[in-house]
Amino acid sequence: MAAVVRYLTNPRRSWQEDRYEARLSGARRRLRNGDYAEAARRLAPLYAVSGRDPMLRWELSSARWLMVQDRIEQLWDDGDEAAAVALAETAATAFPDEPEFPLWLGPVAVVHERFEDAAAYASLAARLAPDNPTTLFRAASFGRWGDVSHARSCLETVKDILGSRDPDEPFALLDDLPHLEAQLLWGEGDHATAVMLFRHACANSPGDHYLAADLAQALITTGEHDEARGVIDDALRAFPSEPRLLDLRARTAGY
Repeated sequence: MAAVVRYLTNPRRSWQEDRYEARLSGARRRLRNGDYAEAARRLAPLYAVSGRDPMLRWELSSARWLMVQDRIEQLWDDGDEAAAVALAETAATAFPDEPEFPLWLGPVAVVHERFEDAAAYASLAARLAPDNPTTLFRAASFGRWGDVSHARSCLETVKDILGSRDPDEPFALLDDLPHLEAQLLWGEGDHATAVMLFRHACANSPGDHYLAADLAQALITTGEHDEARGVIDDALRAFPSEPRLLDLRARTAGY
């Protein structure tokens, strides 16, 4: 009866809504079934008329990324880094409004010390998703190597977004905020506050050897070699073959 009343009172709007829901249901079914290319093809026009619905944005991003993710990661695992990067760049060109591709390419640029490129990828991802705290956080985490001020802007926007949301709404990267804050403070020259936050981050995640190495490196740079040795030795007990920890331990040997 409700459907009949809806058609009689506003037939045009009801027909459009029903058609939209049917198309959305079909697109989501293909996404669940792993037909990512067809899901992306169907989701794109729906997102365009949705008023930038955040759930549709996430579903469209997922479909586009999953279309090529397995192939990119397989090429990477096989040691064909050039082909993996070329595929990601091709996908980025094909989907110029999709932030997932610059978010993948940015860390690769950091590995090869192409820090200006990393900053450019971070800037692009942030422009494409300026209200997505996860995207902004990820962009800041690698973009800082080439542009710490832009990374700072991204992180401050993340804080503003989280501060305006329901505190019970989850944010997967919340526990990583002190570490990124410490990294940015270090890049900005506030070493004392950075070391304090590195300590805080390590205390929150005692089994993370990346955090331990960052803290140890900061302590060595600021001349606190005894504390650095303690941090390194604790981490080496869990990760005895970790190259960065071993290198940092060697640097403290003469002190």
